[in-house]
Formats: sequence, structure tokens, C-alpha cells
Amino acid sequence: MRSVLSIILIALCAVSFAQDQEESNPTSSSNRKTLLKDLVAQGRGEITAIEPSSKEDGSVIIGYSSGVVLNCKSDQDCRDFNGTPNVSVEHIAVSKRGASEIVWVTYRQGALYQCVDNTCIKFIG
Repeated sequence: MRSVLSIILIALCAVSFAQDQEESNPTSSSNRKTLLKDLVAQGRGEITAIEPSSKEDGSVIIGYSSGVVLNCKSDQDCRDFNGTPNVSVEHIAVSKRGASEIVWVTYRQGALYQCVDNTCIKFIG
């Protein structure tokens, strides 16, 4: 019994030491940041709206129940829109004005936001 406990204790120490070594490794640090980013992304809530971008790069605009709006490209690079409220996204529409893409976002409380270059402002019209 005592030898089994000693083996378990030695194994736990080895695992702890290995984890400390991995944290000093830059590649492991990068993987850890990716994992943390993914965990934070889960805090956005449920996807409540999605609309294809007007750009030809295959990107989409995604709205979440937390109010977050993202522009995601096919290479899994996503950019947050600034200026969105903390209310569930209801609908998204995309249009073009010259070379610029205009993203229209409606929220459950009835607000309409106009977003250009990943920055949103409340539309009062």
C-alpha cells in the first residue's frame, strides 16, 4: 500500500514538472493562448444571426446572444465589431457603398446599428 502511494506521488510530481516545462516553451504558450481564446469565445453566447459578407473572401458576419458581432473569414480569423450593445442580436443585413461594406444589425430592444470597418454606431433615422 505504501509503495503504491509513493508511485502515485512520484507520478504527480513528474506531471507537475512536465507542465512547468511546457509553460516555458513558446509553442506551448501559443497553444495555451489559443485554448484560452476559444474558452473566452464560448462566453459570447449562442449564435442568433449569421449573414454572408458582401466581400468575395468567403467571410460571414455572426451575431451572438451577448450582443457581440464578429466578421469571420474562411481561415478562422475573426474580428470583433466595436460599439455593439450587450443585447441579443436579432438580424444582420449587409450592403455595399462603393468599396466599403455596410453591416446593419438589429437588436432585441429595437435598436438599429450601422457598422463600417468593424465599428458600429446606433442608427437614428
